[in-house]
Amino acid sequence: MVDTKLPIRNWAVIAAGVLTVAVFLVDRRKSPGLAVSLFYLAPILLTMWAPRRWHTLFIANAATLLIVLGYRSLPVPEERGFEFGNRMISLVAVWVVATIAMVRRQEEDKFQEMHEKLENQIRDHSNELARANAELKAEITDRENAEAALRQLSTHLLTAQDDERRRIARELHDTTAQSLAAVSMNLSRIETLAPDLAPKAADLLADSVALTSACQQEIRTLSYLLHPPMLEEAGLGPAVQWFANGVQQRANIQVTVDVPEKLDRLPNDIETTLFRIVQESMNNITRHSGSPSARIKLVRNTGEVVLEVKDEGQGIPPEKLERVNGNISGLGVGIAGIWERVRQFGGDLDITSNSRGTTVTVVLPLEGEVK
Repeated sequence: MVDTKLPIRNWAVIAAGVLTVAVFLVDRRKSPGLAVSLFYLAPILLTMWAPRRWHTLFIANAATLLIVLGYRSLPVPEERGFEFGNRMISLVAVWVVATIAMVRRQEEDKFQEMHEKLENQIRDHSNELARANAELKAEITDRENAEAALRQLSTHLLTAQDDERRRIARELHDTTAQSLAAVSMNLSRIETLAPDLAPKAADLLADSVALTSACQQEIRTLSYLLHPPMLEEAGLGPAVQWFANGVQQRANIQVTVDVPEKLDRLPNDIETTLFRIVQESMNNITRHSGSPSARIKLVRNTGEVVLEVKDEGQGIPPEKLERVNGNISGLGVGIAGIWERVRQFGGDLDITSNSRGTTVTVVLPLEGEVK
């Protein structure tokens, strides 16, 4: 570490040297009886700010030599007896002060060494923290990239799933349903052309006609559930009402639909997402809740659309909700699918549940509209 006080300390050494010479010159021209040699303490004190300890030792030795030379240069031998005591006191004082200065300087050097060591440790720790922070940032970036890729993959999978449902529904309607209709017509013609069949054959034919009719109804229902044409033709409100009526018939659950009469059409992907969320929510109600009723509410606000599906069933066990801890996938595949669809549009999903039932609330933003 660079000592910024070094130039000042160098000036202290120069000043101490100049002052030592000045004191010596004054000492040679002093009046008898003046203890000028004590002024050598001044340069010794200046060396306390010198950059090195040997500067103090050097000035102290120089002062000692000059005190002796000053004594030997006295012109009157009779004055040396009194001056000898002054010189001895000066020498003792010089070396006491020099010793104090060197000890102080030694302690200062130790403190400076400890300070530098501490600064090095702090710098090393700072570098380690910087490296750890950089690694953490890189890890966070990698994780964010992985999550973004996963969300993109989930979006593609959901889109592919919807496209495949649409294709299968079209295939069922255009091929399988038409083939069953042809089989039904042929069976009806057989009944017409062969009125005198044996009772057993007539019963088998009647059963075949009934089974064909049931298969047609199931194929039609499955095709509509996979992709209801009403969703594209009439919009989300009528499609939800049609689906709720079908749930009431199939599961014997009273379903109330609260949808504005004049609900404007939403973007196709938003309508498909909300319809799929209604489907999945109602499937969870019929399979798990044991609720005798359900309520579907759809509200369009400025900048957003809000869907609420509520039941009066047994609810989700509290311990299961506690285990979730923000991980919505812990509630099952169906809820995880709902969450993926909601996240695809940057929406919000809220699930509240107790012994009186469960409420699923979905809020999807509408692009181009300001709240």
